[in-house]
Amino acid sequence: MDWMKKWQRRREGQGSDVENIYRWVDGDRSLNLSNGDFREAVLTNTDLSSAELRGASLVDVNLKDSYLSGANLHKTLLSGAQLQRANLYAANLSEADLKDANLKGCDIQSADLNRADLASANLKNANLSRSMLHGTNFKGANLKGIKIKGAQYSDTTQWPKGFDPTATGAFGPGAKLAKANLYRHRLQGSILTDADLNGANLSRTDLTSANLSGADLRSANLKQATLIDANLTGANLSAAYLSGADLTGTMLKGVTHDADTVWPNGFTPPPLP
Repeated sequence: MDWMKKWQRRREGQGSDVENIYRWVDGDRSLNLSNGDFREAVLTNTDLSSAELRGASLVDVNLKDSYLSGANLHKTLLSGAQLQRANLYAANLSEADLKDANLKGCDIQSADLNRADLASANLKNANLSRSMLHGTNFKGANLKGIKIKGAQYSDTTQWPKGFDPTATGAFGPGAKLAKANLYRHRLQGSILTDADLNGANLSRTDLTSANLSGADLRSANLKQATLIDANLTGANLSAAYLSGADLTGTMLKGVTHDADTVWPNGFTPPPLP
């Protein structure tokens, strides 16, 4: 199909590379879209799945109902973009500029939003479950009806005034996960400082390099959990079950444990503080 029959010519105010993205969508995948200038492009209901858009300018674009699953949008400029109901599943949005963007009803599950700027963005009813939110800026954003269960945030994640991420089912500092079933979850490098994991099922969970300092792990099931290089400094392991857990390089300074704590076979428990 002749792309000119489907897409308008570049009009005043649009980015200088708009025609290239129209041609890419129309099938010319030889074009490199990285760092391109696509400002104000009209791409509603368009398939950009797995597109390489690293560092591109998509300021004020219209991407309503579009498909961007698996797209690389690292450091992409998307401020003011219209992304209502767009599919951004597993997209790389790390360090992207999404200030004032409209992401209402978006599917952003399993996406990388680490250090992305979503200040004053509209995320009403968006689904960010299992996404990475370390250092993400949500200040002033509309998070009404947002879903972030299973997402990972950090102490540098910035939230709107009055929003409490600790009771959402997300993983991060102070998370309230008592009695949660986290069997075989992949939580490598997660930041769970001072988290409430009392009675949680962490059997066979991968917590490699996770920070669990100060966490409440009383009566937690950590059977065959991987805790290689994890930080459990000051954690409470009273009555915790760690049979078969891999504690190679695990930091256990100042942990609380008792006679009901079950350690891996042959492991010498640290002295009580």
